[in-house]
Amino acid sequence: MKTPIPNTLKERRKQAGLRQMDVANTLGFHSIDRICRWEKGRAYPHVRNLFKLSKLYGVKPHELYAELLENLQVDESQLPEEKRIKFT
Repeated sequence: MKTPIPNTLKERRKQAGLRQMDVANTLGFHSIDRICRWEKGRAYPHVRNLFKLSKLYGVKPHELYAELLENLQVDESQLPEEKRIKFT
């Protein structure tokens, strides 16, 4: 089995007081299958759904996958300062 994709989707959903079915319905799905796979780290949501989830949960998109973002190894030392990624 592959290593799960780290995310905070389940925690954010619960903080928002939503059930998986509520999220599925909001995104136009007829079942919770996709929501379940995303929360368990078995798949990524499409970028459109990532933005919808962030809006639904009241957080920035990168906060849903913060640990994954932190673990990315990008050598920005060769880039000019204005081209470096800044998350605020």
